[in-house]
Amino acid sequence: MRVDSHLHVGFRDFSPEKIIGYLDAERLDLGWLLTWEEDHPVIPSLYQHLSVADVFSAYERFPTRIVPMYAPDPARPGFREDLRSWHARGIRGIGELKVSCTWDSAPVGALLEEARALGLPVVFHMEGPGWFPFPWSWANRVFTHALNRGNRLGRRQGNRRGYFPGYLPDFNGLRGRLAELPEVAFIGHGPLFWKGIAREQGGALYPSGKVGEPGILCDLLARYPNLHADLSGRGGYNALARDPAFARDLLAAHSRQVLFGTDNFSLGLPALLAGLGLAPADLERILGGNAMALVPPRAA
Repeated sequence: MRVDSHLHVGFRDFSPEKIIGYLDAERLDLGWLLTWEEDHPVIPSLYQHLSVADVFSAYERFPTRIVPMYAPDPARPGFREDLRSWHARGIRGIGELKVSCTWDSAPVGALLEEARALGLPVVFHMEGPGWFPFPWSWANRVFTHALNRGNRLGRRQGNRRGYFPGYLPDFNGLRGRLAELPEVAFIGHGPLFWKGIAREQGGALYPSGKVGEPGILCDLLARYPNLHADLSGRGGYNALARDPAFARDLLAAHSRQVLFGTDNFSLGLPALLAGLGLAPADLERILGGNAMALVPPRAA
């Protein structure tokens, strides 16, 4: 089976009908639908609420095509009860966890304990911090360019202002959680996550050029079989496209840990994967086998 493991309803004008149309057009069997919940975002313009109610409504309409997931804000009182309630109704995973916390924070630890107790995988987003001190978007662009040598983080939204602490921005904290919770499946994506394929990360949100020395993400994938990598969004696509030879070796080495996904972006990822020359068995695992192993289909 073929699976897109990272989709959102309500993001980039994707209605449930548009998601099913996309799955049909691309000959995909299933799509994982993820939420985004952060009660008190540091910079509101970064945030788009993607509700569990909308995810579950789409699932009820298309139960054979949609896999529903939900990541409550772990800093919100009562998140445990809400997660357990939605799990009892049919939620199959925790995702997308995209909050301005560090991995070693108490709220994230509490959510991961729930993942372990319920036997749910966790889809998470990693993005580095930034500083946006001016009320004018052009000034922030100049500032971030000068500070980070072209970091494009400040160019995606025009009305950010203040310090953005990032989303789960610490690889060492991730390493600790992977070691602490070997029974939990962690599924990572996002620009910072995928920058980790190279040691020389630099300031750019989406680095270009060939990978020199492999980075911390390569080490974590090798050391922790409970870590999985979601290719969705610009981060995953860029990580493969910047150095296809390195990408082929990386995916071949970790073909049991990589999942195909798009994050509602049509970037030509299927064609890019097909052109890497992967072994058919490796490609089949990435395109759906690994997702099916992590979230098996329900018994009829």
